[in-house]
Amino acid sequence: MEKTYTFSRTFQWLFILFVLQCGFIAPAQITITHDDMPVPGMAIMRDIDTINVTNPGGSGLNQTWDFSTVVPQMSDTVDYLNPTQVPGFEMFPGANLAEGRTIFDINGNFSNYIFWNSATDGMYAIGWNLYFGSPEYTFRSTQTYDPDPNTLPLPLNYGDQSNAATTGERYTSIRVAGILIDSSRIVSNITLNMNVDGSGTIITPVGTYPALRVNEVSNHVDSTFTWDMVNGWEFSRTETFQQTMYRWFTSSFGEVAILSMDGESNQFQYLSSVIISVPHVDKQSFRIYPNPAGEVLFIQADEKITGADIFAINGQSVSATFRGNAIDISMLEPGIYFCKVTTKLGVSTQRFVKK
Repeated sequence: MEKTYTFSRTFQWLFILFVLQCGFIAPAQITITHDDMPVPGMAIMRDIDTINVTNPGGSGLNQTWDFSTVVPQMSDTVDYLNPTQVPGFEMFPGANLAEGRTIFDINGNFSNYIFWNSATDGMYAIGWNLYFGSPEYTFRSTQTYDPDPNTLPLPLNYGDQSNAATTGERYTSIRVAGILIDSSRIVSNITLNMNVDGSGTIITPVGTYPALRVNEVSNHVDSTFTWDMVNGWEFSRTETFQQTMYRWFTSSFGEVAILSMDGESNQFQYLSSVIISVPHVDKQSFRIYPNPAGEVLFIQADEKITGADIFAINGQSVSATFRGNAIDISMLEPGIYFCKVTTKLGVSTQRFVKK
């Protein structure tokens, strides 16, 4: 059964790559299921526009949402992992999928991991970890939920509606030279209302897809507490805010675009490329270094490396020479790249920065 599953998923993602290259899927009424959700071992790249998109378009059947003229200001990459590959996974025992973003910068390293229970009846939010580290200070923030809310009930059809309520508990700390200088605790009472309010076709700069649109409105009541050495956690203040999100889902690879609106700023993200690595190799079984890298990227692996390839952030293969356990990257322009490593266990992809 496991071999059959792996083959079918691999075939599915190869079909996705074909679709992205062609830039078109024939429009149709669709249903989104658990089989369309991300799986460990894949990575997606998204382009982000924070300026031009202010109108989510209309609701109802046979809609056309045309975002073909969007001009992105930045790109984002999401890795989908087995939670056991992520530091601090012990805090999220109910998770079977981790969604990770990591940014390497001269000022420090930023990482954000969101933990999910990907189930046949929906995507349950388990919690998240956020970390920023620099030579001067570190910032950590962790949030859990009780109960774990079903943020995307499945299967998903036009006209579906759902409501969820949960309490989030977040702990944040700031340390300078290893010494704690500030910490806070936030208790969030959250209600989430979801309505599949549209069905039709979405057009992005990279493709045209049949899609369902989800209108998601979340209301937050946040109570903040600060730590006192004598009295413990002391209440500080209460704040409320509302966030509206429009999410477009298509068959085979789930979310293809998202527009978030919080009353002050908008952000439109759309899928630009998919990288496949199935079956997946634990990241603990090999590593790439240094990161960021200059002239040469080295690979250290438990198994014999049979191949290594470099991809740009748009998913295109770039020329690089692989010898032994080293890759000559001197000809690459500075930026974010992916190293795809092949061993007898399979294929896996890790991200690095060319400085």
